[in-house]
Amino acid sequence: MLAHARMPYASPLRLDAADRRGFLRLAAGFAGTVLLSGCGGGDASSDPVPVVSSGAGSTPPTTSESTPLSLTPEAVSLNLALNLEYLCAQYYSYAVNGTGLASDMVAGIGAQGRVLGGRQASLANTLVAQHAAESATDKLATVVALRGRLGTSAAAQPTIDFTATATSAFSVAAQAAGLVASGVAFDPFASDANFLLSAFLLENAVAATYRREMATMAAGDALQTMTDNLGGAIYHGGLVRTLLSAQANGDAALTLSYTALSAYTAKLDGTDTGDQTLAGTNGDSANIVDSDGHAIPFLRTPTQALNLVYLNRSASTAGGFLPSGTNGVRV
Repeated sequence: MLAHARMPYASPLRLDAADRRGFLRLAAGFAGTVLLSGCGGGDASSDPVPVVSSGAGSTPPTTSESTPLSLTPEAVSLNLALNLEYLCAQYYSYAVNGTGLASDMVAGIGAQGRVLGGRQASLANTLVAQHAAESATDKLATVVALRGRLGTSAAAQPTIDFTATATSAFSVAAQAAGLVASGVAFDPFASDANFLLSAFLLENAVAATYRREMATMAAGDALQTMTDNLGGAIYHGGLVRTLLSAQANGDAALTLSYTALSAYTAKLDGTDTGDQTLAGTNGDSANIVDSDGHAIPFLRTPTQALNLVYLNRSASTAGGFLPSGTNGVRV
């Protein structure tokens, strides 16, 4: 497990809950009006996207079939996002509350799994703790929005691994990246640094996945939901990198850990490029947005995104944080 000296947080950033929620609304609006124009590689319509209410939707029926053939391509795209958001929402929920999502938030098509491990995080930094609490609320809202849009096509939460043994998902990633020695356990909930590094690892798949799936969708309600959620995903990913940058200021060990983890995730998606360090292009800047050079998140195909959470560079159907695979997804 990483042992880092606690660094006093001297940043002027002091966002209260209202400020953060306001920024999320701004980010979602920005995503709807600007980001869609950068979604290359797809056939998304350039027509204006209508703003619609997501609604709560009805509870999906439980079925053992992981991806029914009746699911539309848009439902499959939304379910890919939902699987990833289950992962993030449960992570923040456990870190903040010591418990996971309510049972009515995880039922649906496919084999419903449970969260293995997970506990309340030991967070000493006030701003990190505030970020965790806000993200827990935001990610739950994202799960609700996706499930509401999907209705009876919503996937059940798959099995999630948050355990802290030497062979668990977080430990395998930390060992592969060189954060801990081979055979040593890594506990994502043990410290501010561990929590942020682990949050980065999970968040890294989300924004790129939204952008890629949006590029394949026609204008309509499903695309609007994805657009709204992309704004939140960009905000959360940037905030994790901001907090890591602040924590790493003067902490060479944490900087090296983040850089190693970035290199590891780049290898997992099969590109060996795309993930960037915290340092900017010069000594006076920080690299907050992991982007393609146009301040827009990278694209990742569904296979590349799932490789990140499966912790496997080769195309796989299960592993890592999702040991039993996904529900409602085709790749």
